[in-house]
Amino acid sequence: MAALEGGTNAISTSSGQAAQFVAISTICSIGDNIISTSCLYSGTYIQFKVFFCYASKIGINVKFVQGNPKFNIPDFEAIYKIAHDAGIPLVLASGYLIKPIEHGADIVVHSHGTTIGGVVIDGEKNALELAGWLESKDDVLWVSYPGLESHPYNKNAKKYMRNGFGFCHLAYVGDAKTLVIHPASTTHQQLNGRRIIICRSK
Repeated sequence: MAALEGGTNAISTSSGQAAQFVAISTICSIGDNIISTSCLYSGTYIQFKVFFCYASKIGINVKFVQGNPKFNIPDFEAIYKIAHDAGIPLVLASGYLIKPIEHGADIVVHSHGTTIGGVVIDGEKNALELAGWLESKDDVLWVSYPGLESHPYNKNAKKYMRNGFGFCHLAYVGDAKTLVIHPASTTHQQLNGRRIIICRSK
């Protein structure tokens, strides 16, 4: 994994949640602050908001700002400059599409529990076509996909992403079959109504 990312060392954990915990608890201690996107997978949001801040003696404060999974593609190099000018380590998630270390990340966290060989490549090819088809339909209210020219982060997506622009909001469940899912009752069911509205993929 380190070789794939262009890093020097890697640690394997049992889950993405465990990887996040290891990454953050290694560099933070009681009273420290981290800045995170507010629009997260619900398990990650609960880990940051409840476990780090309230439900344990860890005492790491989390300040949330707007971000994914709305498919917002930030200017990584600008964030890197701000963080490093302040002497703050930059921790980013990664995957097949972006190599954060090339853009200044100090620590990269992966979660590949539902990724199957070959599915990523095929999914990338199909996602842009599907997003474009959905956008062309009058009865579709909105489509948020960074590969579309209409997406507000299309320019950053072209700058930082390689081999495609990510999946549409679909889920893989142990094989090559695809499900269209309802986030509010699946991936974000742990959040309250207000948080679900904020995290809508729009």
